[in-house]
Amino acid sequence: MAVRYSSVFQVYAIVLLLLVVKLPPCLATEINTTALIRSHALNVNSALKESNLKPNAVMTSTDSEERIDFARISVLEGLSLSEKNMLQTSSKFSQSGFIAKIIREFQILWWRLLRKSDLDVFILLKLDLKGHELFNSAGFRKWTNFIASKKDTKAPKDVILDILKQYYKTDEELVNLLLAGTTANTYYSRDYAIRLLEHQVKRLINEQKPLEDIFRLLKVKKGTDVFGNTHFLYIVKLHTKISGEDTGKVLLTQLRNVYGDDLLNVLSAEARNPRMPSMVPRVLRALRSEWTAEGKKAAETFNLFQFKDKTDTIFYDPIFQLLAQVCYFNI
Repeated sequence: MAVRYSSVFQVYAIVLLLLVVKLPPCLATEINTTALIRSHALNVNSALKESNLKPNAVMTSTDSEERIDFARISVLEGLSLSEKNMLQTSSKFSQSGFIAKIIREFQILWWRLLRKSDLDVFILLKLDLKGHELFNSAGFRKWTNFIASKKDTKAPKDVILDILKQYYKTDEELVNLLLAGTTANTYYSRDYAIRLLEHQVKRLINEQKPLEDIFRLLKVKKGTDVFGNTHFLYIVKLHTKISGEDTGKVLLTQLRNVYGDDLLNVLSAEARNPRMPSMVPRVLRALRSEWTAEGKKAAETFNLFQFKDKTDTIFYDPIFQLLAQVCYFNI
């Protein structure tokens, strides 16, 4: 019984400490109000000087506190309706945000006192029943904050992915969940889902999973716009960083898997794009290495691309300029 009461007193002590430490954010609205009042008070004071009147002629009290209160009341009366609404709204927002944060941190401390595991909290918040709505759940942030607060030797992202893997058994199910999270309702959840997705890809590469399988999981397949896929170049760079392979060669191989014989036409179109993807020059350099190994001359490589106009204007064609840099000048 004594141990039980001791735990209760510990909880009360922690809550009291939180209230003392976290109280300053509540004063943000008060500070904003004071700043706004001072701004208006300066304007009033300036106007009084211009009219050759002394500011003290208005405020008869000599007490500094009463003068401040007087200024507060006078200036608030002079505020516009929109400014008054702004102060009221910011006050409510500050108080509600503060209370929500206190409750969230109290819950986390309570779970830690009860020695709840990461999986226990996951189930307690019913996140195991959310499916693809996991990242839209209000409990998701509580769960991730709880994991981050424990400061275990294992990285929080690994902890989260290991638990999710218990419910989403295959790599495809897990990646589909993470992809759904990248379109979540809040920035926090979207950003967290993207970071988890990147970490999962890194884990798959470390497990030596073929790139073709990883791209398939991320819906990168024939007929898709690879250059518009935000994950494609990241995955290739990550793979080459771990494997030590040449980025250009890996890009060329994977792009051929997607575009086949149409690759050169796709590269031409992307090179003419005002926002040319950074991978285009890399792929052309890899192609140049292949052409050199095959004994192709530079003139032959130009003929592989279909230029609409072979007059003097060809020199202004972005793909022509890029080919000249890569094939002739080796830039």
